Amino acid sequence: MRTRDGRALVAVRDHYLSAEIMGINLPSYRTLRFGLAAFFAGIGGALYAHYQGWCRAKVLRSIVRSCFSPS
Repeated sequence: MRTRDGRALVAVRDHYLSAEIMGINLPSYRTLRFGLAAFFAGIGGALYAHYQGWCRAKVLRSIVRSCFSPS
């Protein structure tokens, strides 16, 4: 992450107060971060459905529960 945007994303991730003091627009980069995460999650879901050949809501719910359940 050597670009300006990459460094800003790392700064927001590590310490948002310092990033805000440095002049980084927090709402903009948080929205960008959320959008990138949603994009890659959508790509992953599409690839999973394509690999399986079908996709049911019951199967996806169990996968989501296993990802977000406390260990």
